[in-house]
Amino acid sequence: MGGARIDNIARRSGSNKRMIYHYFGDKEGLYAEVLDHAFARMRSAEQSLDFDLLTPMEGVEKIARFIWQYFLTNPEILSLLGTENLHQARFLDRSSNGKLLNHQLVRKLQALIRHGQADGVMKGDIDALKVFLTMLSMSFFYLSNRYTLSTMFNKDLEQEDVLARWEDHIVHVVSQSLR
Repeated sequence: MGGARIDNIARRSGSNKRMIYHYFGDKEGLYAEVLDHAFARMRSAEQSLDFDLLTPMEGVEKIARFIWQYFLTNPEILSLLGTENLHQARFLDRSSNGKLLNHQLVRKLQALIRHGQADGVMKGDIDALKVFLTMLSMSFFYLSNRYTLSTMFNKDLEQEDVLARWEDHIVHVVSQSLR
């Protein structure tokens, strides 16, 4: 963001500087709005998940696959999260959608874990946030580093079958941690 010029942003967006300044104040205001919008889209996608007919383990798997697929099909969220980390969440702290993002999924995950524990299919000492962070970490790290990792390990980590196997690996790791 530091290297972005309002002139370039206006030209590439088909807008003009005056409109950007009027609606967003400055490029930081524009960035904050883009961030908030991206998180609102992710939150909307989260809310569309249906768990009604699933077992607790199937529900956990659905959350893990959702995170992976969302990051895979919306790579801009990876860039925004990476940028926000560089800025120590300065803009995320101002975002209403960013603060609420994932709370719903963590609560749903906690409910699935409780049901799984009551059914005797999940162990008793599970921290839902740790499980959720595991899902996020395995998805985010792989996808945001796939180019450097592909080069370092001389393996194309973007092949469709390789991506599918990594998604299955995430589900396996998470499932095994719950038993």
